Amino acid sequence: MPPTTTSKCAPVSTLENLRKLRWHRERYFPVAAQPDFLAYLGEFDRAKEWISRALIVTDPDDILDRYNLACAAARMGESDQALNLLESCVSDMPPELVDWMKSDSDLAPLHRDPRFQALVEIEAKPEDAMANQAIKEV
Repeated sequence: MPPTTTSKCAPVSTLENLRKLRWHRERYFPVAAQPDFLAYLGEFDRAKEWISRALIVTDPDDILDRYNLACAAARMGESDQALNLLESCVSDMPPELVDWMKSDSDLAPLHRDPRFQALVEIEAKPEDAMANQAIKEV
């Protein structure tokens, strides 16, 4: 990418600026949310570009970012990409989010896909099951 300049600042690449934003959740969240907005508007080419950008600058362990990017990909008919994104984070999702996936209209194009169906059938993590059991016993 070509360097960008601002007054009284040294040239800095746009990518470098985007990477810096990853540490400021309130400022970088739009990077992960932008593709879904663009896909909703039918701006698929731009949404795909933003997904690529977001995958570079967002935290790979951020479940909500991956989920939002999957929603955008699903909305555009990019089922493989959406499922890959969901598979990368579903094992770390709380059971409530896995349940939400079943009714999320953004993911509706995936609901009949066997890969998606396998994802939503994932059992709660053992530590969650143990915690739930402990709560029931109290």
